[in-house]
Amino acid sequence: MFGDMARAVVLVVHAHPDDEVFATGAATIAAHDAGATVHLRLFTGGEGRASGLTEAELAASRQRKEMQLSKSIHQLGIDDWAYLSEAGRWTDTPHALDQTIAQAPVDALGASVAKGSRHCARTYSSPWDPTV
Repeated sequence: MFGDMARAVVLVVHAHPDDEVFATGAATIAAHDAGATVHLRLFTGGEGRASGLTEAELAASRQRKEMQLSKSIHQLGIDDWAYLSEAGRWTDTPHALDQTIAQAPVDALGASVAKGSRHCARTYSSPWDPTV
């Protein structure tokens, strides 16, 4: 699919854990198999702020998702992952508009993306979300 990518660095960016499997898993595996170094960056921990959970419950939910993520990155050939900002800072629900990923300052998030040279970026957008 990608040919020889022995020196390539691929950046995969998603809203929350599990998107790396369902949305770009096949492309990520192909890039890894072609020799690329693959980095994953996430906006949120997928903890679901709209659910009315306490901060402790949100942290526990995020921790469970991170444990699942550690399994998927190994299977997909992802070399490392990090949040674009700090864990728990952003949400992808409309119930806390000041904390949605749409409000994330581009310059602050850019520092995480700018580390190292990137040859390819993979993500997806939702066909049913007009704000994407």
